[in-house]
Amino acid sequence: MSSNYVHFADLKNLTGSPSMTGKFLHAVNRLLPSDRQMTVDDEIWVHHGGYLRYLGTLLGENPESETLRGYVGLLLARYLAPAASSSIASEHTPIRGLPMFYMLGHCILNVVVTLPYIMGDLFVRWSLEETELAEISDMVTLIRNATRAGFQGKSWMDLDTRTRAVDRLADLGRFVGRPDNLTTAEMLNQHYSFLATAEGPYATMLEVTRDAESARKKDLLKSPTPFFPAINIELPTILVNAFYVPIYHIMVIPPAIMFAPFYKSGLPLAFNYGSLGHVIGHEITHAFDPELNLYNASGLREDWWSPDTRKAIDARLQCLKDIYNQVPWASGVNYGDTAVSENFADCGGLERVHRAYDALGDHSVQKLGDKSYSGKQTFFITSCYKWCASTPPAKYTEDMVKVKIYSPMKMRCNVPLMNTPEFATAFRCAAGTLMNPKKRCDVF
Repeated sequence: MSSNYVHFADLKNLTGSPSMTGKFLHAVNRLLPSDRQMTVDDEIWVHHGGYLRYLGTLLGENPESETLRGYVGLLLARYLAPAASSSIASEHTPIRGLPMFYMLGHCILNVVVTLPYIMGDLFVRWSLEETELAEISDMVTLIRNATRAGFQGKSWMDLDTRTRAVDRLADLGRFVGRPDNLTTAEMLNQHYSFLATAEGPYATMLEVTRDAESARKKDLLKSPTPFFPAINIELPTILVNAFYVPIYHIMVIPPAIMFAPFYKSGLPLAFNYGSLGHVIGHEITHAFDPELNLYNASGLREDWWSPDTRKAIDARLQCLKDIYNQVPWASGVNYGDTAVSENFADCGGLERVHRAYDALGDHSVQKLGDKSYSGKQTFFITSCYKWCASTPPAKYTEDMVKVKIYSPMKMRCNVPLMNTPEFATAFRCAAGTLMNPKKRCDVF
């Protein structure tokens, strides 16, 4: 599991260093008000806990190491080089002309990270029409409605769990293109009012900005309000991806993904629902997936599953693991075990968006190349088109096998289709064949 709650007392198991519990507690409590201090019996939410082993090695028993200090100093110098020293930047990029691009890229990246909603707003204004945002927002609404309707057909869910699932869906936040409350210059100026006008060299501007950003985050931790909205953590917008933020229970569809091959205004419904619609369904499914679904809208742990329904979903997850472990495209890797969260979202997302698309009653015929396909066939084809990629080099493949949190592109295309009976019907796949198997998994 890549994300979970851990007692401070148990951090030594993740870091490999007994002293790290005290060091973590000290670091956290320095930032919290006196009436909200934490103890070894309290919990901390850990994301990708494997990295803590490296932290324990670096900071555990010998944090005063001169080697460590020197390494951190070199990293800091490298980070500041494009802002403070053209000579060092030139050493980093020996090819003539590249230092300037390196320095400009550093500046732009810092703006993207520090002022993501301003950059996202500019992106939207320059590249998208308001009608496109509205169309995608409507797509999100329809897929959410289809998700709600789908809960009613899950006979293995008891009434109490189904009711909680509907409530959880209603609580799911949405960020489509840009935050709804940051759509004007006045709103953005107010949101970023913590940043002072910085003058002078770029290095000075960078320092002033970083200090202001750090002070703001510390103030949030000391606020009497125990929870603040996701918008205050500056979600990325210039990103060709979509994501679900579990602690804040919000789904983010950045503007950078609102282009082909994911979406294009004016294309038939089958294209946009099969591509971007599947991405949206994928992120909605993450709100219910096996790793992230124990947190409520306030980021606190809440097991909303009844014991019987939990057993039922665990059985369905095992079914899904078996399918992914047995398909012929896995190259000997058990992606059913290592990529369970993403596999769950891929399959569940396709079920959701197909339900939404089917409700639209699209009976159009599309021509792709010299062949004609029904709307439903086009929908399934497009659900795979976004996964098209050249075969990576062997070394890259070996490195990716070590990560394994995503199944290979061919599996992300084909396994959800295998698990969808409507696909087999649309393409008239013979019963018992690879793409129309006897065994399927009703995931969620």
